[in-house]
Amino acid sequence: SKYEFMFSDFVFKEIYNLIEDKDQECRSCTPPMPGYRNETFYHLTENQNIIDIFFGPYKNTQALYIVSRGPGITLRRIHYTKGEDNRSPTAKIQIKDADDTVFSVGQEIQLDGRQSSDPDDDSLTYVWDFGDGSTAEGDERPKHSYKKKGQYRITLKVEDEGGLQDFDFVTVTIGVPPTVQMLSPEEGELFSVEQELRLSGRGIDSTGKDAALLWEVRQHHADHFHPFLDPGTERNNFDLFPAPEPEDLLAATNSYLEIILTAVDENGLSSTISRKVMPRVVMINVDSDPQGMKLMIDESAVVTPATITSWDNHNLLFDIQDQFPYTFDSWRNGASRRHQSRIS
Repeated sequence: SKYEFMFSDFVFKEIYNLIEDKDQECRSCTPPMPGYRNETFYHLTENQNIIDIFFGPYKNTQALYIVSRGPGITLRRIHYTKGEDNRSPTAKIQIKDADDTVFSVGQEIQLDGRQSSDPDDDSLTYVWDFGDGSTAEGDERPKHSYKKKGQYRITLKVEDEGGLQDFDFVTVTIGVPPTVQMLSPEEGELFSVEQELRLSGRGIDSTGKDAALLWEVRQHHADHFHPFLDPGTERNNFDLFPAPEPEDLLAATNSYLEIILTAVDENGLSSTISRKVMPRVVMINVDSDPQGMKLMIDESAVVTPATITSWDNHNLLFDIQDQFPYTFDSWRNGASRRHQSRIS
């Protein structure tokens, strides 16, 4: 084709090439199969999600720029290097003798960029930005201390002999972060479909003052999640949207809500906790006369007899077609051939 297309997936943290593949096209199949397939181009390994991709200028050519969030906003650049002798370096920050990244005001922090590397063994130059308005150049292992409480993002830029660059980041906390407690939902609490969960918590800073509370809710499904309440929602003691239904029959076995609460004090110090809230599960026995009939339950095929998993108060969809030599007669509850039934 004249053009090639790329697209990103927020949930799976990947960028895909859209590849034309006429061999797999089947418009009469159930479900229909398109004449295209996706091929992974880039996978984001950090705890962030891709929110935008675009092509922009880079030197005398162009590059792909990737914007991701959570926590913070990060911009990455990917450029094509075929035919070039020079390859990009990799920046890496380490903090010496630090089990975590929390320090006191005035405490000296030993930074180390010696794990940075270049695939062509070029020598590297180092530029540090400590996030408080001060910088350092040329030093692989600078020391730095902070005069005020807060959270600071340290940036290391390395550049090779050919002018190619890479960046690494680490956030340090100066001072004592606030404590945070989730009051509701309680540990072990279950939810039913359409139930309104109450979100309530408390955050206290190191001086005993109330800290701001930021909420996020994720609807987990198998190995990924969907946003259910946007990150950074600054409220407290409020009712969440009605709890969701499972996305499909299989999702009823591997889905749950994750409630995330962050307390932030006036200096920007923060502490975060999370809690899983599981669905209230209902096991359903399904049978037919004669047995061996194929039913469609929430658009998934089930052969009787079977036991399926659903959630309390879910409006489960049932359907059955004639299966030679048998024709549909009735459901035990008198419902139509295709109907929904509220589970409890």
